[in-house]
Amino acid sequence: MDDAPARYIAFSPVRIGGVFQDWYGLGPVAVSPQHQGSRIGQALIRGGLDRLGAIGAAGCVLLGEPGFYCRFGFKAQPQLTFDGAQAEFFLSLPFGPAVPAGAVEYHSSFYEKYR
Repeated sequence: MDDAPARYIAFSPVRIGGVFQDWYGLGPVAVSPQHQGSRIGQALIRGGLDRLGAIGAAGCVLLGEPGFYCRFGFKAQPQLTFDGAQAEFFLSLPFGPAVPAGAVEYHSSFYEKYR
C-alpha cells in the first residue's frame, strides 16, 4: 500500500455540560508504522492546535497518554470529565484563561457501534 496516507488527525466539536463552548476534541491521530519516530505526529498536533487557535477555538480535549501530550500543554483538569475515562488520561488545553466545567460529550457518532 505505497499510496496509503502516512498520517491522519481529526478534531471535532464537543459539548461541555450539554453546550457547545468553542471547544474541540482531538482524535484520532495516526501515523503509519514506517513513518513513526519521524515527528510527523507532533507536527500534525502542533499544526492542528494552531489552526484551532486561528479559528477562535477556546480549547481542546483528548483522551490520551499524559507523558506524550503534556509536551503540547495538555493536562488533566478536575472540572472537565469524560464518562468512563480515568481522570489522569482525560486531558485539556485551554487557549485562554477560562476552563469550563462539566461533562464532555463528543458527537453521537463516536458512541455508535459497528453492526
